[in-house]
Amino acid sequence: MMQRSPQTARERFGFACWTGRARAMETAHAHDEIELNLSDAGPLHYLIGGRIQRLPTGRPGIFWGSTPHQLIEVSPQTRLIWMTVPLDRFLSWQLPDTLLAALFRGEIVHAADDPDLDRAIMLRWAAEFERSPAYTEIVALEARAACRRIALGLEPAADRDHSGPVSFAGSPVAVMAGFISRTYREPIRVADVAAAAHLSPQHAMELFHATIGLTIGGYLLQCRIAEAQRLLLTGDQSIARVALDSGFGSLSRFHAAFRVTTGTTPARYRRSGLVRIT
Repeated sequence: MMQRSPQTARERFGFACWTGRARAMETAHAHDEIELNLSDAGPLHYLIGGRIQRLPTGRPGIFWGSTPHQLIEVSPQTRLIWMTVPLDRFLSWQLPDTLLAALFRGEIVHAADDPDLDRAIMLRWAAEFERSPAYTEIVALEARAACRRIALGLEPAADRDHSGPVSFAGSPVAVMAGFISRTYREPIRVADVAAAAHLSPQHAMELFHATIGLTIGGYLLQCRIAEAQRLLLTGDQSIARVALDSGFGSLSRFHAAFRVTTGTTPARYRRSGLVRIT
């Protein structure tokens, strides 16, 4: 039986820009904003929805924070430049469908231009962001242009999948997270997740929580909510169909979990940011 976990509201960062020392995250988390990140020394390894993805040094990378994600390894002394953009604002930028589709699939999309120039531009964003409302708006305009530039050089999705750092790749937790990411639409149980990594259910629950910072049930819930958000934003299925296709066994359970997690109803969420990807 799947372990019960408390349903908690997601973090909200809003439109923000920050720079500082990068550290591996002790806990996976999820939020509605788009992240735009750059590392100035060494690649960043993320676990995103059960897949290990790598952001190369000096390349701005974009991903949607709704999928459970965790920075699992980072080089010492690495400085991170980090921006979050609320999803409704990001969608108002009317960026190419190819970029939106990749983000909604849970991928990190990164640039392949001039690392020194990209780093200088993003450092300026962090310095100017809170100087005045006028400067904040300039940063927003430049971030929109940067995202459009990244979209123009979009690489095939297969090029962004990596085995990850040796300390994590192939570990039981990586196996369990990958299993959840492939099967969250199904009525899976803790025993199923544990069996995928050849562990007892109790050991699996303890190891997963100690490494990811979420229960297996909590991680599963975040994966299902992220898929529901994607379907609500990009499709025209009924809300009942979205609930079933996201792995929720009942419509009432879906409504309750969605409202607690996102702070709104599925119908309002759909109206707030509907986008058609062709």
